[in-house]
Amino acid sequence: MEPNCTPIVIHESLRDTDISRYFSTFRFKVKVSDRTEKNSIIFPKSSLAVIVYQIQGIVKDWAVGRKDSECIISSKPDISILDKTVLSTLSHFASVNRKSYVVLLAAKFDIHEMMVFTALQEYFMMSNLNILVAHNARECVECITTMGDATTKESILKTKETIDQISQEKSNSTDYIANALVCAGIDKDDANAIHRACGSLANIVLSGNKDYLLERTNLEDATAKHVIEFFGKNTIYH
Repeated sequence: MEPNCTPIVIHESLRDTDISRYFSTFRFKVKVSDRTEKNSIIFPKSSLAVIVYQIQGIVKDWAVGRKDSECIISSKPDISILDKTVLSTLSHFASVNRKSYVVLLAAKFDIHEMMVFTALQEYFMMSNLNILVAHNARECVECITTMGDATTKESILKTKETIDQISQEKSNSTDYIANALVCAGIDKDDANAIHRACGSLANIVLSGNKDYLLERTNLEDATAKHVIEFFGKNTIYH
């Protein structure tokens, strides 16, 4: 993984853990605090908030639950197996952090682990809390790092620019413009004339009036008016 200079805040409980060491290895600017939620990692630049739990730590009785799961596979998630204190902590965490995630750690995900996972999903179905899984500390940090990189302001702006560029290229393509004009009820000859005169759908819509088309093409007045009205109501441009 490439070096990273992103600042993060980890809770005191993670100070001497493999998670903390991996973040340091990946060159994050790590700050330790006892004012955040236990087992949490915060990305101040993107407001991303992650809390990490060993999966056995979120159920009432791991040993009993594992024994039961070996005999019974329920089609409906059983949220009664979840620890109420943990649920309260996660609910509060999600309420104060808009971009909130919980990462469940387990060396393997067998029937019992998946029962716990689906029960937690069921409980937070209508919440903004996102639930992820990881097999070990390194995988956990890599997962969190990917989310952190993707939610920074710089990354979001870059993604938007890329989408805008693709959209603009598409809106300027001959086939795209011709198809859009045909959808507007314009015949092929008039569609080609409009394309040659205007270059893009954006130019048509932004002009806002039929005179723009009449000055540049041999369209009839009614046709030019129809085109402007159609794209004024259906913004198909970038």
